[in-house]
Amino acid sequence: MLLKCGFDMQLFLQPNEVDKALQACQVAERKVCVSLLKLGRWFYGFRLPDDYESYKNSLSWLTSDDGAKVLVILNRGAVHEVFRLQVSLVGTNN
Repeated sequence: MLLKCGFDMQLFLQPNEVDKALQACQVAERKVCVSLLKLGRWFYGFRLPDDYESYKNSLSWLTSDDGAKVLVILNRGAVHEVFRLQVSLVGTNN
């Protein structure tokens, strides 16, 4: 797994290492919402519709095999395919 931090710094960490750190900090079960807005691409002169995806789950879910898709988008997609990316806590006004 590749985690991206500020200033385009990359940390090469295994998902189980990240999960252990989340467990140690007692935040693994904290719920987050990852919202993505992908702009529609051009297809034979026509613009396809925008696509909106939203994932609500725990931080530890992101380190599982099921959450790997979201991490790929967070790593690669935020630069190449996603127009807007928002990560927020679930159940708060943040």
